[in-house]
Amino acid sequence: MAPQSTNSSDARSDDPAPGQTSTSGGSSPSTRNEVLDLASTLRSAMRSGVHMIRLMDEGFELTTSQLATLNSLREGPLNITLLTRLKAVSQPTMSQHVSRLEKLGYVERAVSPDDARITLITLTGEGRAIANHNDTARDRALAEVLQKLDAKDRRALQDGLEVLKRTAQEFISPRRDH
Repeated sequence: MAPQSTNSSDARSDDPAPGQTSTSGGSSPSTRNEVLDLASTLRSAMRSGVHMIRLMDEGFELTTSQLATLNSLREGPLNITLLTRLKAVSQPTMSQHVSRLEKLGYVERAVSPDDARITLITLTGEGRAIANHNDTARDRALAEVLQKLDAKDRRALQDGLEVLKRTAQEFISPRRDH
């Protein structure tokens, strides 16, 4: 059973919110409601997952935020503005965060070759190694929890996560260079 919606308005309208366009593509109201329910369930599940991971992270060398920042840089350099958006923190907070990681030797700042006004943050070899080490330790801790699932639930979770990852990457990819 899907969790109750935590939205401030449980009334679902076929009309888009002000400033938004409809993405329903002419689908029926029941389909739109199913998709909205799925969106609500996804947000709730992700929030619970983040809380679980943060509780597992106690005692590790890097904080959850530090590791998340390093992992965001695995696919290539990002500007501070996008890191700020990805981590949902203020620009000064992210600048301080990056400065700490830079002092540890895990990231480097460089001027963008395309626009000298933009500073790109790059993962160093040492940053990649420490992120790999921390990810492996966290994977082991998470595997202990997942081991309690039966094979059918593990397969269902794997299938759902593959769809989630693909959907998230398709959403994020065009925003990486902005």
